[in-house]
Amino acid sequence: MFCIKRVKSGFLLCIITSCILIFLVSHHQQLNTSKRDHIWDVSQKQKVVFPTPGSGDRIREQLEYQPISKKIKTILLLDEHNSWKAAGVSSGKEMFMKKKCPVNTCVISYNPKTVGKADLIVTRGAREVKLDLNPEQIWLVYNLESAKTRPWIDKQANWTASYRRDSTLAAPYGKWEYFHEDVISVAQQRDYSRGREARVAWMVSNCNARNKRLEFAHKLSKYIPVDIIGRCGPEDIKCPKGNKTNCWKMIASKYKFYLSFENSNCVDYITEKFWDALTHKVLPIVMGARREDYEAVAPAHSFIHVDDYSSPEELAVYLLSLQDNADAYNEHFRWVGTGRFTDTKFLCRACALLHYPHPPPFHSDLQDWWDPQHSCTKESWSGKWSFD
Repeated sequence: MFCIKRVKSGFLLCIITSCILIFLVSHHQQLNTSKRDHIWDVSQKQKVVFPTPGSGDRIREQLEYQPISKKIKTILLLDEHNSWKAAGVSSGKEMFMKKKCPVNTCVISYNPKTVGKADLIVTRGAREVKLDLNPEQIWLVYNLESAKTRPWIDKQANWTASYRRDSTLAAPYGKWEYFHEDVISVAQQRDYSRGREARVAWMVSNCNARNKRLEFAHKLSKYIPVDIIGRCGPEDIKCPKGNKTNCWKMIASKYKFYLSFENSNCVDYITEKFWDALTHKVLPIVMGARREDYEAVAPAHSFIHVDDYSSPEELAVYLLSLQDNADAYNEHFRWVGTGRFTDTKFLCRACALLHYPHPPPFHSDLQDWWDPQHSCTKESWSGKWSFD
């Protein structure tokens, strides 16, 4: 009887031991799988929130990124303080709370004495002396001027913020977001051509742009009326009371077309000249970035690109064809009501990425990436027109 009890006890112990071994092996496998999944997940998120050459802007993904760390990070705005303050950026946490940033564990500093303690140092202008930072600090170059206008960039920087979509943090002048990705046009009740003349308006004060935009406008004016408002046009064409808002009201009530001509033809360089026209529902004729750059950020069929035509004369023929064809003109406004112009919340995204563990370096040699010889063109991107 005693032997039987010993056998039963030994058998039970064997079963328990086997169960423990099975559990430990299974748990170890789960840990390994979880670790592999975590590594893969971090790798995938890195691909999503950080750029690769020629990538999209990743704005939505950066706003949705939720870091594990909740440590308060300091963002030092080192120079051009007036520009930041004019944009409503105040010191402390106020901006992050006001913008309802998904990640708000950051503070803004304007004090250059905090450079040694700041987690992110943001510069806008060129620096004669390299910043002496420790390896954990990140230096971000912020530049919204075109590569033609500001061809230099601090190549020692870690991150970039510019109009280019493959910057570390894309900082576009505007962004369109559809309510539903599969609904990009809807029928319109309004006739946008009503009361408007087949004329072209253009507000411009820089008459020396090197992309031949003024020459293009002058040649276009031989075939369709072009009213140049500002320093580059005749004195008798002025904005009401010199006020930009009132000027846009006048343009929107009178003109069918607006020249959204940038001062440089560079990749992704699309400024408020374009977004103002869309906001006021005046059909923009664009020169600046490539057609595909506009298509990536603008509502569908919302603009006319000069590179689609072999000459100003050919462009004028199309514009005049819309003079008595309200349906064709209104086709360019079927985007209205399908989405909204959205705030890209640059500093919110900077705060989120600042909490990213071991962020990668920039994807390219900074100077080569920014070099206007690589990212800009003198005239037409398509080569269809030239004034040389």
